[in-house]
Amino acid sequence: MTRSIILDTGPLVAFLFRRERDHDWAKQQFAGATTFFTCEAVLTEASYLLRNLKGSTKALMACSTTASSSPCFD
Repeated sequence: MTRSIILDTGPLVAFLFRRERDHDWAKQQFAGATTFFTCEAVLTEASYLLRNLKGSTKALMACSTTASSSPCFD
């Protein structure tokens, strides 16, 4: 069974930042997901919010290669 997720900034940041209060929740939500849909604005905002977190750029780039990114949702 495939499970798709529309990825927004808050859950993405929570998933990547272990000290975020909703980190465990985000991990549970992403578990087993096979497809992620997001847009450039989400990746840009997450990049800004995580700019001081070591390794965040690499993690975001990994997310962007597994996500289906579109300038807008139709």
